[in-house]
Amino acid sequence: MTNENADFSTRRQLNRRLYKSLKGVKFCVLAVKLK
Repeated sequence: MTNENADFSTRRQLNRRLYKSLKGVKFCVLAVKLK
């Protein structure tokens, strides 16, 4: 039970990081399009 909970929290952290990186990529693409 504790292991599953820890796995869930780490997965949430990874998802957050992935979401942030995706946001950064979108922002970069938008900046390039505006230039």
